[in-house]
Amino acid sequence: GIVDEGVKILTSNRPIADFGKLLHLSWELKKSLTKKTSSLYTDFVYEEALKAGAIGGKVLGAGGGGFMLLFVEPALQKRVDERLKLLQVPFKFENSGSEVIFHG
Repeated sequence: GIVDEGVKILTSNRPIADFGKLLHLSWELKKSLTKKTSSLYTDFVYEEALKAGAIGGKVLGAGGGGFMLLFVEPALQKRVDERLKLLQVPFKFENSGSEVIFHG
C-alpha cells in the first residue's frame, strides 16, 4: 500500500513533502517489526534530523554499513547538515539505475 501511495504522490500534483511523510511512516512501520531494525545511534541521528527540519527518511543498505536517506526541503538542508555533521552524499535520479559515485 505504501508503494502505491508513493506512486500516486510522485505522479500527481500532490505536494512532494507528502513523499517525505510517507518515508517517515514506512521507517516507523519497519522499526516496529523488530528491535534489530535500528540502533540507539541510528534512532538518535534520525531524531536529530527531524528536529532540524527533515520530514522523513529511512536506512538503506545497512548490515555493517549503509546510508540514511533523509527527505529535507531545500531551505532546511543546510540546517540538517550542520546539526548532523555527517558525510553527505549527493544523488540525483537516473533512468539507467544506480552507479557508484563515492568509494571511501
